[in-house]
Amino acid sequence: MPIHYALLISIGVLLVTKARATDPSFQAGKPIVLVNFSGLNVGDSITHLPGWSSPAPDDISGVEPRLPSIDSERIVLTCTNGSNRFATSPRQEIAEKFSASDDVYFSAWINRYSSASSGARIVFQSEDGISLGALTIEPGAPNRFGLSDANGEYRYSSEETGAKPNTWYEVVLVIRPDDKEVTSSRGYLFYREVSTQDELEIVPGFEAGVLMGYGDSLNATHFETWVLQLRNNVQIDNLALGTGKLEVRER
Repeated sequence: MPIHYALLISIGVLLVTKARATDPSFQAGKPIVLVNFSGLNVGDSITHLPGWSSPAPDDISGVEPRLPSIDSERIVLTCTNGSNRFATSPRQEIAEKFSASDDVYFSAWINRYSSASSGARIVFQSEDGISLGALTIEPGAPNRFGLSDANGEYRYSSEETGAKPNTWYEVVLVIRPDDKEVTSSRGYLFYREVSTQDELEIVPGFEAGVLMGYGDSLNATHFETWVLQLRNNVQIDNLALGTGKLEVRER
């Protein structure tokens, strides 16, 4: 079951930004799974989409954002109000198989269109409802970027790296598996401003990656559903899962 922001924030860990010996880059391949919200109409609740559920569906709806950073005709998912709103996707069909040795990415487009209290967490769950990790733009200034491992422990960017309001970001969690020891699998957090950047860049503080807390029976191949944890005037689009090429070069 999703847990509230207050608890999640209390266990978060701030990454200390410092010089790293590596310089990661990532080239995403075509998504294996891609979910957008074009099936919604303006004002529809999330439950108008087959298989989606929410305890407060009327607070999670489709709107025309009319922002300069995105096509004004695009329908996206919007949390209109509320300190904690949750939505769960239907089971995702993996059209192509990928292996536990692939560099796997989970990504989402996120826009905070109002106050500093807005934010979002995108959680990836297994078929048993177990978290495989998460990516986030945290509510509360400076709205840092972050990720969670499979144990629910969050790490964040420095306070100098936060999400600006009325700006669409693509936030990407890349998981580099370890073929010899799955518990050494690491997550790398990337981002870009959708309207101004074509290439992803590493979020400062994540250059060395973060241990994902995986084991022999828990890794990204077990993905089944997204759980969205939304707070106050935030928009979501383009939930994606795929593989790509992660390079971690020495500086």
